Amino acid sequence: MTTVFLKEKKCFVCGTGSRYPETSSAMSFSGPRDLDSRPAEMQRSSVYLWVQRCLSCGYCAPDISVGGDGLKAQVTAEAYVKQLNDPHFPETANSYLCQAMILEEKQDFASAGWALLFAAWVSDDGGKKESSRECRKRAISYFERARQRHQAFAPSRGEEVVILVDLFRRSGQFNAASNLCDIELQAGHDQHIPDVLLYEKELIGAVDIRKHTVREAVDAQEK
Repeated sequence: MTTVFLKEKKCFVCGTGSRYPETSSAMSFSGPRDLDSRPAEMQRSSVYLWVQRCLSCGYCAPDISVGGDGLKAQVTAEAYVKQLNDPHFPETANSYLCQAMILEEKQDFASAGWALLFAAWVSDDGGKKESSRECRKRAISYFERARQRHQAFAPSRGEEVVILVDLFRRSGQFNAASNLCDIELQAGHDQHIPDVLLYEKELIGAVDIRKHTVREAVDAQEK
């Protein structure tokens, strides 16, 4: 059984000690994942535990006790502090956005893209449509830069394509989503990737920006 507990940690940047939530084991989940890969419960709600924020200096990371060179300058920079306190985004989303800024400096664009996608999920939960859209647009930018630098951000190229298509669709960029679907439907992907892309085409045609699951996509093509 998975449990959540508080663990004492010291911030890598400023040394301030505090307690942060962690899980005792990998969270199990059942049910279909979303088209953008968000898992079902319980893991779905654990997105709020995947980033930690130092309440003293504002350092944001998956593990607050781990870091590298130059972090103090980054977390005190004007742009970072502004993002940390941006009222247009939920608090946890701001933590992910700040984490992405640190990852961008390291040129880890794949991880930065995921941080932005996690921020989008948090925004979805809070009903923040504009911040959800903005986070998805920024995630696309990071993932595209990751692909340019051969940084994989999913287990297969087909899964990367599905994530990008869904990000375009859910951020309202329907032409870009449709064009990418058309290109990739000719690419010879295996497994269920073509089924998912055909379903995405249906959603794009309906101007649908809502959440949908992989199971919905597969079922739609099996009818």
